Amino acid sequence: MLDVCFRCCKIHDDCYGALTEKKTCLFTLWQYLVPYSFTCNKETKKLECHKKWWVTPCGFEVCKCDLELTKCWSKFEKPEKAKKGRKPNEVCYPPTTPEAKA
Repeated sequence: MLDVCFRCCKIHDDCYGALTEKKTCLFTLWQYLVPYSFTCNKETKKLECHKKWWVTPCGFEVCKCDLELTKCWSKFEKPEKAKKGRKPNEVCYPPTTPEAKA
């Protein structure tokens, strides 16, 4: 079974895949190069994508996929020690605080 962290990556990959299937982004490679705009809303403490004049529909949707990935990852603590055979930034651990689980 995949680590829960890798489920986040799977959801992200599927989101990018859907953009290519729907022709929102013409090429898969473009999703990794397209510029987009986002900010952190200080009141809600949430990231928000913006439709600037220079942001294409592809860029806006890629931003939304990336923000969903960060939301998914935010449910897990950054590991201080790696699991056997992995570096700390390659794994996610479930949260330990009740608030983080919500």
